Parts: sequence; structure tokens; C-alpha cells
Amino acid sequence: MGRLLFLACLTVLLLWSMPSAGAQAWTQEAGHAYVKVSQSFAAASSRYDADGTVVPYNETTNGSFRDRSTYLYGEFGVSSRLTFAASVPYKRLYVTDETFEPTFERESSAWGTAVVGARYDIGPSLGLSPNEPTVLAANLGVGIPMGYTRNYDPAVGPGQLDLQATLNVGRSFWPFPGYAQAGLGYRRRTSSFGFSTATVCMNDQVDGDGHACLPDEDARRSYGDEFLFSAEGGVTLGPVLFQALVDAHWSVSAPVPPEGVTVILPEGFELQRYILVGAGVTVYGPLGFGLSLQAFGAAHAQNTLGGSQIFVGLERKF
Repeated sequence: MGRLLFLACLTVLLLWSMPSAGAQAWTQEAGHAYVKVSQSFAAASSRYDADGTVVPYNETTNGSFRDRSTYLYGEFGVSSRLTFAASVPYKRLYVTDETFEPTFERESSAWGTAVVGARYDIGPSLGLSPNEPTVLAANLGVGIPMGYTRNYDPAVGPGQLDLQATLNVGRSFWPFPGYAQAGLGYRRRTSSFGFSTATVCMNDQVDGDGHACLPDEDARRSYGDEFLFSAEGGVTLGPVLFQALVDAHWSVSAPVPPEGVTVILPEGFELQRYILVGAGVTVYGPLGFGLSLQAFGAAHAQNTLGGSQIFVGLERKF
């Protein structure tokens, strides 16, 4: 039971993660910055198995999962062609077990895995002038666990360092007030766990402080590398921006259920494939602030959670 509940946390960075907060094809102007704070409201009582069939989240406990995490995202223009970016999450995860009366709930709160990286405008190197409506940028990033305990049940992340790179193209349709962009990339899953910690788990259930846990050797997983794809389009009408959004992660190897396990949650799978589609709206007000709402659902999913994701954000450019 403890192992099944522990697995419920590990997909958080895969499926229940903050969507792209910035325009990944455009760099910031030198000396300028963009900051966004987002709050997630995600819940799931079902999951998709390896072939995409919808099944109960946990057939044994009739449980459910909630994510109430907060994300801080920022960009800073170092030069006209180079922008630094970072996303720092404070994770708050809840897993319920309805076999108890009243319903039992396990909760974990901690700083999760930060993503830091850089975006470089490669358009000029390919002959695109700064005034072109089309831009092309390379994005490099690394996911760094911020010291959390990876074998807590639930945990706020899988615990390992990951690397990723994407190539993004964007186009402005000005004087029509719209834009479109898309990105294609690759994420390398590593086996480096040095940026997270592990607690001593006694009897495969609790540590010395009474926190539910798993032995570290059971908590570590070897996620497969995956292709990344994102796309979005937006139209600005007055002070309101409307967006259509796509976010996809596609494991290099096809998702398969682990051998020798009869009941397992999707987070236990090391291979996932999903395509999320969503819509967003941002209303800009005084002093340059913007209030945003984004919602996502799965158009295709294998070995992932069901349900929907909603993000409420506050942003500003400086």
C-alpha cells in the first residue's frame, strides 16, 4: 500500500507540472525581465494505463490525488540575444485513502525541482534580421532537485537531475494582433540523485520522525528519455490575450506496465506519453500587471493521471 501511494507523487513533474510561462521563441530585451507567479489546482481520481484505457486512480484504496503547488517563473534579458530563465516550485501534494473512516490523507510540502536555463536567439546567425517577424531560438535547461526527500510518501519529485534542449520558432502576425510559436526538443533523464536526500525508512513504512516513506532503493526510478513538443497561438483584443496551447511529452520507448506488479498507479511507470491541450486568457491591468487563467486536459495519454489542470497566475514585465 505504501509503495503504491508513494508512486502517486512521481508523475507530478511529468504531467502535473507548470506549463510554459514565457514565449520560448522570443528573448527578453537586454536589462528587461518577466516574472510570473502561478497557483495550480489539479486533481485526479482516475488514470490512464499503458494502452490509454481510463481506470481508477487506485483500485485498492479508491483514493485520489490533489496538487496545490505554487510556481515562481522568471526571465531576464542579459543581451538582445541571450535570456536567462528559471522556474522554482513549492510543491504541496495530497494523496487520499478512502479505505479508512474518516478518509485518510497523506500530504507533503517542500521546494521541488527547479528548472534553470538559457535561451539564445540563433536567427541572426542564420540570416534573420532583428526586424523579421519570424524568430528562432535554442533553449537549454537543467532540472535540479532543491534538497527534498525523494523517498517520502508522497514525495515532491523523483529526485534526479535531468537535462533538456529545445529548438523554438515563433512568428508575429503584426499588424494583426496575433502570434504563433512551436518547439521541439529532447529530455535526457539522468541517474544523478545527489541534489536530493533520502530518509532511513524502517519496515518499508515510516522513518524515525513518523513520516511515511519507502526504502531509497525502491523510491529511485529510471525514467526513460523523451521527446518534447509545445505549441501555442495567441490573439490580443484590447487588454485581453487569448491563447490556444499544446504540451506533449513522448517517451522514446513505448509505455509498458512493469513486470510482476498487478496493481500499480501510473506514476510507477518509467515511460509516459501524453498530449495536453488547453486554453488560456490573460487580462492586463494597471502598472503592467496581468492576471491569467489556463486550463489543460489530455487529448492522448498513456501511463499518466486523469483529471484536469488549472493554473491561476499573476505576471508582470519590468
